[in-house]
Amino acid sequence: MYDYTKIVKPISYRQKRAVECWIKNGRRSKAAALREAGYSPSIIRQPHRVFSSPVVREELDRRGFGHTGLENNLNPYAKPIPVFRESVDFSTLSQETIMKLKKQLGDIRFRPENS
Repeated sequence: MYDYTKIVKPISYRQKRAVECWIKNGRRSKAAALREAGYSPSIIRQPHRVFSSPVVREELDRRGFGHTGLENNLNPYAKPIPVFRESVDFSTLSQETIMKLKKQLGDIRFRPENS
């Protein structure tokens, strides 16, 4: 039979670029981010069409800004979570580098969502 589950497309280059521009510019103007990402004027006038997309909301959530992009609005200049574009082969890392990474991960403070 038919599978009627909704097919969600992966985030496009332009959507990802718009998210990066918006975060880079301090999350001030979605229209400016869309303009910088290369969207047409008709989309720039309606930024909700891009930023309310499920894949864009998921990308914002993945980067630590909440699905609306305003999760940490108390500190709008918070550093975004870096996104690695390449996979890392840990088998080639030295033991010293692995120990450094473990220490850095141990220094990260866990903040519960409800606090």
